[in-house]
Amino acid sequence: MKNGMLSGELALGRRPQNKFWLTFWLCFAGAASFLLPCVLVDKGIFHYAGDFNCQQIPFYYYANQFVKSGGGSFSWATDLGSDFWNSYSFYLTGSPFWWFTLLFPARALPWLMAPMLCLKMAVAGAGGYLWARRYVRDPNYAVVAGCLYGLSGFSVYNIFFNHFLDVVALFPYLLWALDGALYEKRRGPFAALVALNLLNNYFFFVGQVVFLAIYFVCKVASGEVRLTGRLFGHLALESLLGCGMGCVLLIPELAFLLGNPRTAHQHLQAAELLQCFLYRGIHLGGIAHIGVQSHKAPAGVQRLCLLHNIQGSIFAAVPGKGNIVPGAGKLQNGGGTNAAAAAGNQYMVIHGGSPHFAAGLPARRAFRLSASAVWLAVRQKTLVKVPGLPLPTGPAP
Repeated sequence: MKNGMLSGELALGRRPQNKFWLTFWLCFAGAASFLLPCVLVDKGIFHYAGDFNCQQIPFYYYANQFVKSGGGSFSWATDLGSDFWNSYSFYLTGSPFWWFTLLFPARALPWLMAPMLCLKMAVAGAGGYLWARRYVRDPNYAVVAGCLYGLSGFSVYNIFFNHFLDVVALFPYLLWALDGALYEKRRGPFAALVALNLLNNYFFFVGQVVFLAIYFVCKVASGEVRLTGRLFGHLALESLLGCGMGCVLLIPELAFLLGNPRTAHQHLQAAELLQCFLYRGIHLGGIAHIGVQSHKAPAGVQRLCLLHNIQGSIFAAVPGKGNIVPGAGKLQNGGGTNAAAAAGNQYMVIHGGSPHFAAGLPARRAFRLSASAVWLAVRQKTLVKVPGLPLPTGPAP
């Protein structure tokens, strides 16, 4: 395998079979086989649990609606008002799969989540085949490899985090493009796929870069690839070009994150917390979480955090101010239980306050107050409604 090609069919004088689309449809059918029963039980909509119901479905629905309505770059329905493109960059704004869903009306998105999961697994499997076929004599083994990758336990488990599958789907194409640059001196696809993966998710892109570096070093160290100045220069140029194209979203995202006190400070004083709340308009749940995460917050700060938690929920009852909180899961160390959780995770997230308070803070009381505020909003019909997801009903908590 000196040149990276185990071409048994070529040695026999036959043109290698391309089973890319066979792998694609096998993975699509495999994903549909275990998702379809759930969809039928839930009358067309795939309900899972937790973040999938209260974040992933509403995010896709809201983002589709926001873009098509000419929302611009700032969303008043996110947190207490936040930049749309940066707030959702970790989830969907750079994902080609989300852009594909713009072909459909926003109302159809809850029903499209299961087909989109099938599509992502199919794209992942086909990419796995594309990369693996270089290393096997029989293309059927590459089909098996693609199916094992696309329908792996990691893929199936991370249906819960819908946007993880975007990364799984696109990564094998990055490996395939690197192999093409190494063995066939193919120029262009590697830079394009570096940009695509960076745009798709900046956070996971770091891990992808580490993997590619190890992959490249192993090939050079084993003698499979002969490293020359010309080859290294081409790879470096394409890498920089791809990263440069990806910076269209990366630079604003980094500026957005670095300007957020939750990522810049681990220990905030009471005055700083109050200043953040009054002047910087950041997510209140994040303040509460930082204030107690250090376990050094004085009683006054703890009460302030409780006030923020309650205020954030009451804010949801303001007509036309139903809020969703994309930052809750990303920046709060696993994400707080939103007020939505108190009523069954069946509607858009309106507050991201965390119930994980330090010792001495009446967490149960805060949770009940938040849940009561949500119940009030439900009664007043002021929550943002997602088609197909019923609003909770019943007595006040």
